[in-house]
Amino acid sequence: MRRETFGKLLQKYLRNECTPQERELVEHWYSLLDNQSSVKEEDVDWKELESQLWGQIHEQIETPSRPTFLARIRTAYQENAPFWKGVAVLICVLGLGWGLWQRMPSLQQSTNNPSLASSESDWVIQSNDKAQSVVVKLEDGSTVRLLAHSSLRYPKHFDTAHRTVYLKGEAFFSIEKMPSKPFFVHTNNLTTKVLGTSFFIRAKESLHQIKVEVVTGRVMVYSEQAQAKTQEVVLTPNQLVTFDESKEQLVTGLVENPKLLPAVQQFTPSFRYNDTPLSEVVTELERAYGVKIELGNEHMKECPFTADLSSQNLYTQLDIICAALKSRYTVQGTSIFLTGKGCQ
Repeated sequence: MRRETFGKLLQKYLRNECTPQERELVEHWYSLLDNQSSVKEEDVDWKELESQLWGQIHEQIETPSRPTFLARIRTAYQENAPFWKGVAVLICVLGLGWGLWQRMPSLQQSTNNPSLASSESDWVIQSNDKAQSVVVKLEDGSTVRLLAHSSLRYPKHFDTAHRTVYLKGEAFFSIEKMPSKPFFVHTNNLTTKVLGTSFFIRAKESLHQIKVEVVTGRVMVYSEQAQAKTQEVVLTPNQLVTFDESKEQLVTGLVENPKLLPAVQQFTPSFRYNDTPLSEVVTELERAYGVKIELGNEHMKECPFTADLSSQNLYTQLDIICAALKSRYTVQGTSIFLTGKGCQ
């Protein structure tokens, strides 16, 4: 087991995202620690402890006959018995866990490459080799529209605390809302966490990037790679995030064709304006698409705008506004900026 895999497993456990097999392994370690140690979990710096434990375990595996490590533990224990008693127990448990891990190749493969078929009978692999999409229905009522050349790995029965699936390729998710039972989608080194929403995940191996595009609701997206420049982002409708696997970086933006929010579709604005102040036009567009639009000049707010923007998408609407007011717009992250001299 590599250090990276070891660290990822502990992080997944702390985030409550382990598969049943992974959770059983980690909880075996923790159960022994809890029974033997007086150290409270919230008082331990897990990142530092993980680093120390890995170094010591690795040293002992390479040179098991050296007595120096046990001697150091014994001395430290005498100086600070309660804390080091817990550390010593955890080191021993991790040493036993090493052997158990080595005998679980399928678990290692599913952690590093969850698209591989699992030998466990409680997991299902759904692959789509057709040109048309395939709809997968999960036991909680959620549906996944699996696009061509994609696969989904999911349990027959979800855990009582969370719902976890693994995606390879592209899919559209429509997730049933269960606040007490969050839904997790693992795609390579990216995790998407939702409570109830609909969104796309596009992971094309040829591009070495993963995109998450939100249609409804809110999702949290974070990288499982420690070197990622941005650890997590929260997305709302018409927003997306792109994870560049080579740079280990999350970059936010807007979807290619923003849609009207579902709540707005029932009473779609006319988008017809006659000498309407630009500030009012912008406010209506923001509410319709759920996108932040900022004016770069105070003098632009009262500029009168007259035009029919109905039947146009958001970006065409912005193009018409800019042409009429001799201004320009730019998309920066998940916001749109309108700049110009204004009317005064």
